[in-house]
Amino acid sequence: MFLLNIFELKQSIIKSELSESTRFKHFLIYMILLPTTTGMIFVNYTQMIGIGDVRINSYDVLSAIIIMIGVYYCYRKNGGKQGNLFIQKYFSIGFVILIRVIVIFLPLIYLMLTFLRGARLYTYDFMWWEIFIVRIPVIIHFLWLGYHMGDLAKMEYLASEPIGQIESLI
Repeated sequence: MFLLNIFELKQSIIKSELSESTRFKHFLIYMILLPTTTGMIFVNYTQMIGIGDVRINSYDVLSAIIIMIGVYYCYRKNGGKQGNLFIQKYFSIGFVILIRVIVIFLPLIYLMLTFLRGARLYTYDFMWWEIFIVRIPVIIHFLWLGYHMGDLAKMEYLASEPIGQIESLI
């Protein structure tokens, strides 16, 4: 991994020497660190967990775990080390899936918040509803994305096989 040496990283990209496995590791670390570090700016101190003086936002920990498992799931569905173009597929297919998840969940979230406010169950001290509003759509996004990445990996595999071998699989 190229943690600090960007020159070597650029040289590896130019020479097409950057493996799919290395790209995946960079991507996974990026996906975990980005929401965790940006989430630290908007810390809800009622949701903090920790030992002694070390305190972290429990929602950031849950987000990091969901992202780590979800990205790894998509990577495996793409073929793992034998897969190709993981990051390109992740963002291209992921964009379409994200739009679908937003279209499906936005009305549900609006209805749920309206009900919770009316029933006076909506509080800022304990946001149990955030599990549904934020985490469930993210999990569904990863499952849906992984399904389509796996489907595309199968299609690519079948397209690379000679016709006779494809017919024997059918």
